[in-house]
Amino acid sequence: GGHHPAWAKRFWIHDHVNRLFAGVHSTDDGGFEYFIQWIGYGLFPWVALLPAGMMRALAGLRRRVEGYTPRERFEVLVLLWSVFSFFLFSKSSTKFHHYIFPCIPPLAILVALYLEDVFAGRAKAVGLLASAAAGVVFWIGQDLFRMPAAYGQSSQHLVNLFTYKYDREWPKFTQPAALEKLTGDDQALALVNNQWLGGFGQHLLGITLLAVAGLVALALLRDARRRYGAAVLSLSGVWMAVFCLHDYLPKLSEHWSQADLWNAYYENCTPFEGTEEDWSRHMLTQSGRVPSKGDVFPRKRCMEPIVAYRMNWRGEAFYSANTVLPAIDTKNLAPFLKQWGEHKPFYLFTERSRIKGELEPHLPKHLKGQYTEIFGRNLKFVLLRIEEGIKPPPEADEGPVDDGPPSEPSGGL
Repeated sequence: GGHHPAWAKRFWIHDHVNRLFAGVHSTDDGGFEYFIQWIGYGLFPWVALLPAGMMRALAGLRRRVEGYTPRERFEVLVLLWSVFSFFLFSKSSTKFHHYIFPCIPPLAILVALYLEDVFAGRAKAVGLLASAAAGVVFWIGQDLFRMPAAYGQSSQHLVNLFTYKYDREWPKFTQPAALEKLTGDDQALALVNNQWLGGFGQHLLGITLLAVAGLVALALLRDARRRYGAAVLSLSGVWMAVFCLHDYLPKLSEHWSQADLWNAYYENCTPFEGTEEDWSRHMLTQSGRVPSKGDVFPRKRCMEPIVAYRMNWRGEAFYSANTVLPAIDTKNLAPFLKQWGEHKPFYLFTERSRIKGELEPHLPKHLKGQYTEIFGRNLKFVLLRIEEGIKPPPEADEGPVDDGPPSEPSGGL
């Protein structure tokens, strides 16, 4: 009851009602088939047995429910859970890949119930269904482990389950014949990208082949020996989980996360020296707020403020204890410079693509080009220190300026 009406309108109306019925910045559209693809990736490799699990659940339904045992009631609940959630999000006007996640747990339970029937000898046509499942898992697997020729292919499908920016930079694979024609930085970048993609591809290929082997064994073996096939399939599922959590996501975080960028800010900023009262006064002047746990977080008290220019990623609020200065629109930069002072140094982070076309035109003349790149390894974000006199102004530049060794080409990994 203590929330501002604008918060309630944003949270309940915009983020719930409008997303369902009106549509809110959805990047994709589709009908019932839309989420089938993303269930395939999200449940991989167990998705191979999902058709069998659904057939088993539907075949167990009876007209009268009075005689249902507790187990049968649970199975009906799981079936309704999966069907209702799939229908709800398929009919939603706003569709993102990760919206189907509430449907994943009941579908996984249906797969587990089918495997239980296989072990108990209650399942029918196991050989046929397991053979078809082997084809399904290879079909989906090759969509993950093949080398991408463009964005939105191969292992990028996995990270798209966790973000709504499906056009984020993703390396393309360069074929050997094309690689030989490249030289210098272009060839070095292509080699790095190929190695990065190949690491993912090898894991996903191994997981796919292991799952296929398990399903083939499940189809060919009989009775208790089918447990060997299930064990191999389970091993592929464990491999997939370990790969995603300990290899895939950590490597992606270097480019999809702001963590390293903020580490660079705290490592390079000038430490604030003064009393607690001085710190509070400085923060109120700089950002209009004081962290409630200033003795713990942020990890370091910085003299220079940091501006999030044309950013709305939420991560900046977390890493800065909500002391970052948002400049969501270009018009917000002028009030900040007026308040902080046009001749004081400050930090700014933004997307690299925004520097020349959006940031430069809105900087005062004496600050144009007056910045150094503090962090730029990330594919998406760049951190700049803006300070008058860092570089000669363009009109006073009488010759080439030695800025040190060239940085890695934009778009590299």
